[in-house]
This record gives sequence, C-alpha cells and structure tokens, in this order.
Amino acid sequence: MNILLIGAAGTLGRALHTTLRERGHRILTVGRTSGDLRYDLTAPEQITAMYEAAGPLDAVVYAAGEVPYKPLPEMTPADWHSAFTGKVLPQIELVRQGLPHVAERGSFTLITGIPAREPVRTGAAARWPTAPWKPSSAPPLSRSHHSGSTP
Repeated sequence: MNILLIGAAGTLGRALHTTLRERGHRILTVGRTSGDLRYDLTAPEQITAMYEAAGPLDAVVYAAGEVPYKPLPEMTPADWHSAFTGKVLPQIELVRQGLPHVAERGSFTLITGIPAREPVRTGAAARWPTAPWKPSSAPPLSRSHHSGSTP
C-alpha cells in the first residue's frame, strides 16, 4: 500500500512508520520541518500542494497537530481557538481534500493520542475538539454514498 504518514517525526508517528514499513508498505512521510514532503497543514493550500506532490494513495494517517496542554480551568478562548486551528481543522481539510486522491477502498486514520483514551489533567484541548467529529464523519466517507464532489 502507498501510505501518506503525517507526523512521522513524533512519538506515535515514529512507531507507526516502523510498523508499517516492516509490514511492507510504501510510506511517504510529511511534516513541517522533516519528512519526505514538508508542508504546514494548518494552511489549506499547503494540503492541496501536498496531495499533488504525493500522487495516488491507498491510505492517509494523521498523527500530528498542535494543541495547548493546560488544565481545563486555565484554558482561554485563544487556547481553544489554537486547538481547533492546530488539530481539528487540518484533519477535516485533510479528509475533504483527500477524497479524490485516496483509492476507492482506501482509508483515513486520524489519531488523537492518549488523551482520547485516558484522562490527562492537561489534555482537555487534545481530546475534546476531535473526538466528537471523528465517529460522526466516518459513515459518509464511503464513495457509494458520495457523489464524487467534495462535501
């Protein structure tokens, strides 16, 4: 499989890269400052350029994104905005733009990280913004329910 791995330099990304490579997949890594391709995915035009450079894909794995780590009472409106623009919006745009670039039976894997599974005192922003969106977005991604135009 041709897999686009975003965030390959991080802790989860490195582990995924090793595992996927050992299983015989072709991995193309993406990051802001390292990787086969270098793009800032907080900018939609950078996502467009990334997909053009990547070529046909079977899967996209997103193990990146920045959020502030603070206890909930210390979070400010600016912190929530930062979490949304640093993690959630890039994931949405990655899938929205990626549909035409990923194979018919391909997949998108959006990784939230540990705060989605286990309580982390300073992880409110890491867990909250992405958890509600992911389960509700999965069903309509099937091409049998998708006219071919970008939603």
